[in-house]
Amino acid sequence: MADEEQLKILRQGVPAWKMWRDRHPRTVPNLVGASLRDAYLSGVDFAQADLSGADLSSANLAGANLSGATCTRTQLVGANLREADLRRTDLRGANLGLAKLRGARIDSSTQLDGKWKRVSELSLAAVARDLTGWDLSQADLSYLNFAGSDFTDTNLRQSDLTGIDGSYVRWQKAQIDGSTRLDDKWRLVWTLHQDGGEDRNLQAMDLSFADLTGVHMRGAILQGCRLTFSNLAGANLQGADFRQADLSFVDLRGAQVQGANFCGANLTGACFQDWALDSRSRFEEATCRWFYRVSAASSSPGVRVYRQRVPDRGEFSAEAFASAIAMLRDSVIVL
Repeated sequence: MADEEQLKILRQGVPAWKMWRDRHPRTVPNLVGASLRDAYLSGVDFAQADLSGADLSSANLAGANLSGATCTRTQLVGANLREADLRRTDLRGANLGLAKLRGARIDSSTQLDGKWKRVSELSLAAVARDLTGWDLSQADLSYLNFAGSDFTDTNLRQSDLTGIDGSYVRWQKAQIDGSTRLDDKWRLVWTLHQDGGEDRNLQAMDLSFADLTGVHMRGAILQGCRLTFSNLAGANLQGADFRQADLSFVDLRGAQVQGANFCGANLTGACFQDWALDSRSRFEEATCRWFYRVSAASSSPGVRVYRQRVPDRGEFSAEAFASAIAMLRDSVIVL
């Protein structure tokens, strides 16, 4: 049980606690099982303290010194541990669900269960990570840059992904539900992978930089949609309405666009490698200053390199682009 006298001093505030610690430098704080839920303890000195079994859920421990502290089985759900010193801290069995760990000082001396060790590592580097099958449930991953990462079969239930960079993230089979905090844009991309978008109204949506490879969006209404730099390779886009949509630099490699309406769309810089179109595909008043014939993998996951620019220099006039489309329909240009 916690030392009641020490607990009384702590509840007077961080300054009173600091004064007590300065006067008793050799006393190991005993806060075992203490109830400190929602406590404001920013910058507190808990070095070497025994906090095992304590409830610090939603407590503000930003910048706190927890070095060498014993926090086994401590409840730290939703706690703010940003910039906290967790070196030599024993956090085995601690519940760190939705705890904010960004900037926390964690090293090889910190004793963390495997799941939370991985979460802390992501706060340092999340770009282009293979997270296939990882359990990231209840993790605070907000505002991290996950560009190019793979969330296939990743458990993201009850996790917080607010404000993340989801550019080119692979969302296929990611385990997401209503308890997952995720910005509307990336939740839509995930939904399209799970349920498809056949005949769906996606008018004026922002789907830029999204990985939509292989998504079934036959007959979808994408009028005015922003799809810049998105990856639609292998997608079924037959009969889709792309009028006035921005498809600049989109990857349409192997996409099925038979009967799709691109009237007034911007296709500048798009890649048309192996796409399938027919006489029903419409391009009246579409803008395309140039396109590419080949999309190749790069060293950065999710990022493609476009090659074989057409025309190889200069830009298309409206008439020249119309002629190029006609040749594509007739398979005169082999991609």
